[in-house]
Amino acid sequence: MDSFDVIISPNALSQLNRYIDYIQYTLLNVSAANNVWQDALETRKRLSLVAVNLPVYVDAIYHQLQDYENTFIDEFKITD
Repeated sequence: MDSFDVIISPNALSQLNRYIDYIQYTLLNVSAANNVWQDALETRKRLSLVAVNLPVYVDAIYHQLQDYENTFIDEFKITD
């Protein structure tokens, strides 16, 4: 079965960590915080498997505003 590497940007990971910290340390619900983390890992795993079946549409205006290809290439030192 084909799969893809799902890259979680540092900004997304930071935001996820803030949510988990809030749940764990402010709401004092360690179990819920762990569930959020496990759900994120499972979602990443499932996306890696289903990505081959998802169509990709790049709208020109968004493509110009958010240059994801070069952002990830530069940030993660990805080479072809």
